[in-house]
Amino acid sequence: MAKSEGIELTDEEAEAYFAELNDVRVSDDELDAVAGGGKEDECPKDC
Repeated sequence: MAKSEGIELTDEEAEAYFAELNDVRVSDDELDAVAGGGKEDECPKDC
């Protein structure tokens, strides 16, 4: 994918980058906000 965008990247650099991306942690509250669209008290009942 990087090559198709004109980005030069070694295999080692790509592996390090993807390893960094895979190390991201999301809290339960952050996940609920994304999955549910926000807090229940901020949305009318007919939402």
